[in-house]
Amino acid sequence: MEAGVLEDEVVSMVDVLDEDNELEEEARAVLGDSDDKNCTYLSGYVKRQALYACSTCSPPDKEPAGICLACTLACHDGHVLYELYTKRNFQCDCGNKKFGGFKCKLYSEKGPENSMNKYNQNFRGVYCTCHRPYPDLEDEIEDEMIQCIICEDWYHSRHLGSLPPTGGEFQEMVCDDCMTKCSFLQAYISLSVPQQQSSIGPNQQVDIKQETKSKLDIKKLSDSGRGDKLVSEKGYHDSMGSGERSGHQDCSRLDTSQTPHSDSQKPNCSGKSDIVTTVGKAKKFAADDCNASKLENSTADCKLFQLQASVTTVENRATYWHTGWRSNLCKCDKCVSLYRSLDVLYLTDESDTMVAYEQRGREKISSVSSYESGMQALQNMARIPQVEVMHGYNDMKNELTEYLRGFVEQGKVVKEEDIRNFFDTLQSRKRQRVGSEDSIQYRCR
Repeated sequence: MEAGVLEDEVVSMVDVLDEDNELEEEARAVLGDSDDKNCTYLSGYVKRQALYACSTCSPPDKEPAGICLACTLACHDGHVLYELYTKRNFQCDCGNKKFGGFKCKLYSEKGPENSMNKYNQNFRGVYCTCHRPYPDLEDEIEDEMIQCIICEDWYHSRHLGSLPPTGGEFQEMVCDDCMTKCSFLQAYISLSVPQQQSSIGPNQQVDIKQETKSKLDIKKLSDSGRGDKLVSEKGYHDSMGSGERSGHQDCSRLDTSQTPHSDSQKPNCSGKSDIVTTVGKAKKFAADDCNASKLENSTADCKLFQLQASVTTVENRATYWHTGWRSNLCKCDKCVSLYRSLDVLYLTDESDTMVAYEQRGREKISSVSSYESGMQALQNMARIPQVEVMHGYNDMKNELTEYLRGFVEQGKVVKEEDIRNFFDTLQSRKRQRVGSEDSIQYRCR
């Protein structure tokens, strides 16, 4: 090997400690706002919590199920678990009918099922449009995975319709399919990070359909108790005005082929020929002015209606959104009805974001590092266990010094796997020593 050329990346102890602190900070953020001692079932459908799926209890031939953090520790220790990160509006399934005769050890009096829970392929341990596990040992490409804030599935960045912005300068992502489902978001594109080029390559085995200049999907909107009506999301505010005034327009529609008769005659709504008079024209213009005024008043406070006028092209690709973009969504009554019909009303709730969830976690858990926690625990120990710990520390330090001296003498670089091998060997010897005559007894007999 040429001088100065290393087979593996060299890391310092400072790098290792920095990485350890970073992992601890991430764990505190993700798990800090989740209860690790009590099953969350009694809390109902928790707004957001860390969730897991147990492959041991819920194999592929059974219904998918999700369990809370506390149940993974108390009820599923030693099982094969899928870490799902966090999900919204979920009630713990542990011990319900999906688990057969298995009962939750923390709270056994549970209903047979949680009908409002939503499950996706993540509960089977697969993710993305490629439907692969994570980590994927067969995937040689290093690629980050990003969670969609709507469907909450995880996606490889290269399998999304557009690449994430460089530097990770975004807060949330909406995947390709969810942009199609929630096409009203096209009106808010100005709040997102400018899209990158399409990320799908010819050899990536993922077929993602892109639609440009496509018509927006037709969605159902409840019309104040008068039954559901079909309207397009792009023009649903137009239908607010046109639908309400359609009766007036039918009655005042002009038919210029007819000959005026008496000024006293009124427009005919029965489907027969309309009779247009000077008085009728005056009434029509007055009705049109009145309806235009109603439409203007009904949409004056609607931000979505105003933004939709500038939407000319629709590209159903993944979008990446700036911090705080949710606060700019319109919250008028009609828009709230739209969000509710699409089951995305949570988009108006800032506390639903991962940023808010992680912040709550950091506030609940002390930012003390593992080293500092260890030193505090050592100070609180009784004398005999304290001596035992100090003996163990000195033994480890001496053995590590001797182990590393061999690398210095041979001029070799210490790699990550070398350090792992050292601690594996040390742990193995520790297990052999437990119970031996040389070990210190913590209690007198």
